[in-house]
Amino acid sequence: MVLRNMARDLNDLVAITRTIESIGDRFQTLDKRLTISQTKAYQRQAIELVRAAHHLFQTIPNYQPTENEAKLYDQARLSLENNQVVLSALRKRLILIFKGPETSSFDSDKAKARKLRLTERCNTIRNMEPEVVLWWVKAYPTSVWEVSQMSDRTFDYLVDKMSSQRVQALHSDHDNLCAFASEGPLDSCEEYRNFTQAFHAAAYRLAQSSTGKEICDTCSRSNSCTNRFWTPIALGQ
Repeated sequence: MVLRNMARDLNDLVAITRTIESIGDRFQTLDKRLTISQTKAYQRQAIELVRAAHHLFQTIPNYQPTENEAKLYDQARLSLENNQVVLSALRKRLILIFKGPETSSFDSDKAKARKLRLTERCNTIRNMEPEVVLWWVKAYPTSVWEVSQMSDRTFDYLVDKMSSQRVQALHSDHDNLCAFASEGPLDSCEEYRNFTQAFHAAAYRLAQSSTGKEICDTCSRSNSCTNRFWTPIALGQ
């Protein structure tokens, strides 16, 4: 009942917002001038609307993660300090995220629906910043965020929470990512190549700010790169 009322409240707010926007649009096309009293009345009401909106914003409760969600985020945070993921497992997780789950003509309707939802989650992860994508891959085995194991609410919480954090892109990670790009099936994945280049750009910015290193010329022109000595070129070249 509470959730139903909250959904109705949200719909009401959407309707109110659209009404206010439409009134503003009508003012822009108004062919008659308002009287002084009308102008002041609208301005007073607009001020009241701003106050009411501010009060609403201040009273919206922050999302409170469940105990399980808090533990999962702690797991991700600790993975930054103690990363023990073997490269073969890392590569396997990246393949799923960038290639999606394998499908078969023999899949049942239930399996098709599950794989479709998993594909949507892979898309969501790929759309995060490249350093956060790698953080996710290191933090969670696929079995943890499978549709049957993790609710949409928990998945969304972790994506939002991790996306709001600043994570460093390291060159040692970049070398591994490029090595994966030289092997199938990632060698033919354009989106993965773009990911490695975006990760490289992030690592470049970090290195340049601290050591003055320059971006690797080879990486910007091929699917793989193991160069540790870089020549200066413009980003995006």
